[in-house]
Amino acid sequence: MTAWRRSPVRTRDPDRAGNRLSSSLMPNKLWSKHVLCLRALEDQIMALRAAIRFSSLAVLAMIGLSSCTATGPGASGEAAGPAPSAMDAACTTLAAETDITVIVEAGEPVEGLALDVADCLGRADPAIRDGFAYESLARLLRAGLVPLEEREQLLARLSASVNAHRIDTEAGGNGFLAPFAALVLSEVARTDRVEPWMSDEQRAALVETGASYVESVRDYRGFIEGEGWRHGVAHGADLLMQLSLNPAIGEEEAERIMRAVGSQIASNEAPAFIFDEPRRLARPILFLTQRGLLSQEQLDAWFEWMAEPAPLASWDDAFSSESALARRHNLRAFAYTILVSATENEDENLKRLRPGALHILSTIP
Repeated sequence: MTAWRRSPVRTRDPDRAGNRLSSSLMPNKLWSKHVLCLRALEDQIMALRAAIRFSSLAVLAMIGLSSCTATGPGASGEAAGPAPSAMDAACTTLAAETDITVIVEAGEPVEGLALDVADCLGRADPAIRDGFAYESLARLLRAGLVPLEEREQLLARLSASVNAHRIDTEAGGNGFLAPFAALVLSEVARTDRVEPWMSDEQRAALVETGASYVESVRDYRGFIEGEGWRHGVAHGADLLMQLSLNPAIGEEEAERIMRAVGSQIASNEAPAFIFDEPRRLARPILFLTQRGLLSQEQLDAWFEWMAEPAPLASWDDAFSSESALARRHNLRAFAYTILVSATENEDENLKRLRPGALHILSTIP
């Protein structure tokens, strides 16, 4: 047995969490059924690919594709759901047989391992998705054990998963893949910050991916007992934070990141954030300001825009509106985080943030 593979162990069946969405969110039921069918096929293909790598999974080759027959998904009146058993089994076995600590200590890359592990980022079992897939990829990337070609593949694949988050949600996805793809992308972005390897085009595209995701996230689930984390807003903010620290990011990208953060923290659709989202969203703004990429004029105008009560006539009306109270809570939490950081730090550039943060706290009761 290969040194980095553990002896096979029996593990429990993965938890399965589904996201039940109103049919009003489905733009086309037939289209959604086909998406589910394609996802089932994709799961099985990835599982078979894993079976080639791990002989103990060869039995997966016996799995049929009966859920997507010529009659199409939903022929019986029900949408053909994904077949979680195939890919979940592959990921469970991969986690059981892979010892990341041994690999990191050996200091030698294992060809294709990062890509195989990335296939597990959307699994419903938090022990697989978070405890194994994310943690393993973060350790491999930070140890410099993911070759350039595989980093480029991760960048492309994970960006596609993040960019497709709305389609996945509308098609009945469980909402796990995009947030964890964004979180791993933050680690991919970190490798480029530590030792540049992305082209200007790749880096600019990643900024747009992160910014678009942060401003468009509408799945606000953070931590749920038995399901674990989704945490899309915070994970997207972590990606923007890593990008904000990159010396190759300039004023144009800084403004794009600032607009994305403001769009989310001042959203009328967001609930009251309780999973540390305001602090996570504040970090890219703090770093961009510290680097001198955001001017006093930009910041003052930005804070003034966020402090506007519209669509309310005044902030006094917020106390009779649940959504407005949530927005009030989020903006004040964000401004307080900014103010404390700008006050405690002696950096001259960070002082630019104090007037805007004070404006929000004094304007919003």
